[in-house]
Amino acid sequence: MIREDFLLRMIQRLAEIIGRVLGLAKEGRIDEATAALEDAMRAQLGMPSEMLDRLPSDEVARVLGPEKSMILAALLDAEAELAGMRKDPARARERNERADAVRVSAGLPALRP
Repeated sequence: MIREDFLLRMIQRLAEIIGRVLGLAKEGRIDEATAALEDAMRAQLGMPSEMLDRLPSDEVARVLGPEKSMILAALLDAEAELAGMRKDPARARERNERADAVRVSAGLPALRP
């Protein structure tokens, strides 16, 4: 029960973060949204995105564990959304692929085939 409560709170907090980031982006405040997303990665995962990007997906999943891997994957999906809003489809595709690779490495299902 305690673990379920923790996971529920974690998911709610993540939804709030992503909602705020995408809200900023939809207002045209892409730079602020990008900074907020980076701040969220550091706060939620304890390390900056550039450090996580240097590691292979399986190593990231091993270091973070399944719960934090889920958080990372969701934040990468949000980053892909931002890239799409910036008209950068290659970056959006790469972030989505990275998100799914982290999910699969953590034993979670991929969102895209």
